[in-house]
Amino acid sequence: MGLLSGNSCNIVTLLPLGLECDSIDASTPESNNGLLTLYITGGTPPYNVNWSNGNHGTLLTNVKPGTYTATVVDYYGDFTATTTCEVGYESFYLEELESCKDPNNKVYYLANLTQPLSGGTVYGLTTQIGCWLSSGTTLFTGQTYIPSFPVISSGPYQNCFECLPPPIPTPTYPSTLCFTYSNGETFTNVQVSSGLTINGYPSWSASPSNEIIYYNTGTTRWEISGWTGPGVPIFQNPTALPVGGWVILGAYGKTLTIVEGPCVTPPLNIRISKTNPLCSTSNNGSISITPYGGTNPYYYSIDGINYQTSNIFLNLSPGTYTVYVKDFNLNVVSQTVTLTPQQNAQNYTVSLNVTQGNLINVGNSVTKTSNWTINVTPYPLPVGTTIDLQLVFNINTSAKTLNTPSVVYTNTITPNQTGSFTITSAGTSTPIGTSTPNSLCPTNTILTSAYTTTYNVQLVGSGTITGTLTQYINTPCVEDERCNLFAKIKDTISIQNMTISPITCKTVNNSYPSQEVVLEKTGLVCPKVA
Repeated sequence: MGLLSGNSCNIVTLLPLGLECDSIDASTPESNNGLLTLYITGGTPPYNVNWSNGNHGTLLTNVKPGTYTATVVDYYGDFTATTTCEVGYESFYLEELESCKDPNNKVYYLANLTQPLSGGTVYGLTTQIGCWLSSGTTLFTGQTYIPSFPVISSGPYQNCFECLPPPIPTPTYPSTLCFTYSNGETFTNVQVSSGLTINGYPSWSASPSNEIIYYNTGTTRWEISGWTGPGVPIFQNPTALPVGGWVILGAYGKTLTIVEGPCVTPPLNIRISKTNPLCSTSNNGSISITPYGGTNPYYYSIDGINYQTSNIFLNLSPGTYTVYVKDFNLNVVSQTVTLTPQQNAQNYTVSLNVTQGNLINVGNSVTKTSNWTINVTPYPLPVGTTIDLQLVFNINTSAKTLNTPSVVYTNTITPNQTGSFTITSAGTSTPIGTSTPNSLCPTNTILTSAYTTTYNVQLVGSGTITGTLTQYINTPCVEDERCNLFAKIKDTISIQNMTISPITCKTVNNSYPSQEVVLEKTGLVCPKVA
């Protein structure tokens, strides 16, 4: 296994980039029918491929002879590599047959020709080696060559009747081929065997899959039928055995290589990618395992005992894990992975402070105004951090009353806000203003829940939330010596339903209990009327 490399996204790549070029020569020095194919290994696909002629991608068509430079950067920018590729042209020259001249045309023989010429608009002649009549002396665009009569000897060429094309050898096709397909994540070896003849050419078929390597006479190239992967695999050398690097059209970053002989299974190995948990207390980390080599199917474990068919493990907390992969032949490989928190935790404390006010007594009426304040620490909040809470006022009354006069209760809440701390909404309900008369000198205290008011508060940036709570009781004189009148307002203030956004490692403390504000009044016994 090569050196591991990580990046800011915590994706682990295995090897640096490796680049190899394959080319098909152009027909002539002026032709643009050459082809370049770039094979990439290592790094993390998909790749960004830029050529010196301004084109992109691993396959270049319509290329003129010359030197081209390819620069490749992998998906995460971890690796960059550059390579130089050459596109040549078919080497040949024309040799004039002096004894075959006629008044209108000259006869030429294609000399130094190692393989049949490629077809195309550049020539306008057949691909058979032999003699041709021509009105010129070069094989460039615009020159017309007309097939002439066959030649019958290998030279020296005294006349056209003595020239005989060399025989084309019958190729020897192997009985077994193996193709290795890589989609950037997994590798698949498929062994194919000969035995079929399609379009007059031998073909190779795989079992139990349905891939068939055959020669397509319509496109004049080797292709694969029954292909289930992305793209269209083709072999662009129509006169050679379908052995070597293929091109997968429309599927960049995918490779297909075919070799003679049976498949040799590479050893089982794995690649690991991970997502670290957000916080030290989070369990939202994950580990993804990509096997290659070995034999399908694969099974995955995070404890070496219990295996599953899924290659992803979710809901993981920070820590060190050992993952295992087992293939069909019970080969097992393992690798250690460490998950670390992505962010440091930050705790915020939201507190409610209540300052009890002084009693103001005017006759039988008592008023008390208390101050309350909402604080947050640390202060101010970072940009983009918002704390939402509910400020709840529960107003309760209790009293002993006679069956004649009544006790009057009132309660006023006044909130204030500054800066970016705001009160966004509040729901109110109508308080009970006057108590219901009870029996003469009751012995039990009556506790009544009068009403509740809830304010929605948002804390963002810096600011202040303050307010006052004013309570009022009026207990009239009682013209009875046997009992006094008693009344009480018992309010509670609390913070509830605190949330923080965005969801990060920041938390808020919402364990503060309700705080009481109590106002009591005992009525005086009035003097009897004489």
